[in-house]
Amino acid sequence: MATAVESTIVKPQTAILSKDNKELSSAVKLLKENLEKISISSDAPVMQVVMEPIQALQAQIAQIQEQMQVESDAELPKEEIPQVAEVVYHQFCSRIP
Repeated sequence: MATAVESTIVKPQTAILSKDNKELSSAVKLLKENLEKISISSDAPVMQVVMEPIQALQAQIAQIQEQMQVESDAELPKEEIPQVAEVVYHQFCSRIP
């Protein structure tokens, strides 16, 4: 049985997970699309056929990593810091018996 404190803590984590799941599902979709594009014909050099999708996937991975870095580097606006601190303080105090 979840207490009020646990449910407040779980909700933000659920939001983060759903955001990550959306990013992962779109990345998987892109991977599937690229893998479907792979077709080896008898007159195409095998290395070229193999390397093109790999390079496309590497570019997509780099783009996702760059986006994730930008999101992690984003700073909290200074006017929101006291509000966030208050929420954290109340969550912490509510755990103390």
